[in-house]
Amino acid sequence: MKQSEKYILTQSRITYIFLFLHFTPLVCEPILSLFFKPAPDAQHYSNKIKKPGKLAKYTIQGLIGTDFTTGIMGTYAGYIHASTDIGQLIFPRKQDSETLLLAITTQISPIMRFEQTVDHWQFVPGVPASLFELTRKHSNEKKFYWEITKKELPESNIIDYTSLIIFAKPKNIHVPLGNTKTIESPNLLLPDLYVKKAINVVKHATYILQLKHLFRQVTPNYKKEPKRYSIALPT
Repeated sequence: MKQSEKYILTQSRITYIFLFLHFTPLVCEPILSLFFKPAPDAQHYSNKIKKPGKLAKYTIQGLIGTDFTTGIMGTYAGYIHASTDIGQLIFPRKQDSETLLLAITTQISPIMRFEQTVDHWQFVPGVPASLFELTRKHSNEKKFYWEITKKELPESNIIDYTSLIIFAKPKNIHVPLGNTKTIESPNLLLPDLYVKKAINVVKHATYILQLKHLFRQVTPNYKKEPKRYSIALPT
């Protein structure tokens, strides 16, 4: 190897070590993340709807192509965020537990400790809500998966602090029950949730604006790397 080539190789290694030490915190910060996907209901409607007029109506709605997986509001551990243009909802991970409660409802009620300090949140009586428990487990072969079960709402209506709350009518968000494959990771990469077109994203976002001052906003900082983006979230 020529002397010049050795010099270039050495310089490249030094640069790599510097970048690794400098930017590793951005890549390694644990997150909680999920993706919203359109509910695959086209076949459902074609099988269920017999009247041509109604079928034409749904066909037209499908052709419009409304982006109903963007802007869905969620909150977790005091943070609030809206799903991105690719349907991703992301938060800094704030728990050691591998179990997470997922609540879906259109309204929650703050119980205040002080004027600007929330003691806890509660489900609103009479407002439809669903509650699920997600636990990350692994088999003897070290294959990781999420086990998802539906739970009854607590009699106290109190929402656990580390619950992930999605603001939508429960009937418009499909949560896949049972087991869903995942990977071993410091991040909580939740299963996809499926959204029906009937969701009213604007209405739910307008409601959240009234409570915005009681949450911290998630503002991810993205850094472009050769083969991916790294994410830094507020702690």
